[in-house]
Amino acid sequence: MQTVEKSISVLWQDYLFLTTEMEKFLDKRDFDLFLELVSQRERLQAMIESKQRQTCKDSPPEGKIMVEIHEANQAVMNKLHYVINMEDKQQQLSRAYDGYSSTFVGIRMDRKS
Repeated sequence: MQTVEKSISVLWQDYLFLTTEMEKFLDKRDFDLFLELVSQRERLQAMIESKQRQTCKDSPPEGKIMVEIHEANQAVMNKLHYVINMEDKQQQLSRAYDGYSSTFVGIRMDRKS
């Protein structure tokens, strides 16, 4: 089977695509697919680093891709922080109600009238 060598600009395009897809799955709260995309992006990053012999900032197309990737990464990080904060808030709220309701039920059952 013949392997096809991708150019570094195509690899960066794929990296950008994976980053934007990560954001979509984070919005859907599909964490399994989000983590799969993270691992795919890590493998792609290793391919880019091994192939890269010159800096991408020298040529305009790769420089533009780098800016887009940086913005997409920033959006993913912001959404990830938001999701983590919302999950923490839900857990704290759930714990607060669990403790509140069980305490009063136990008091009513212990009280003799």
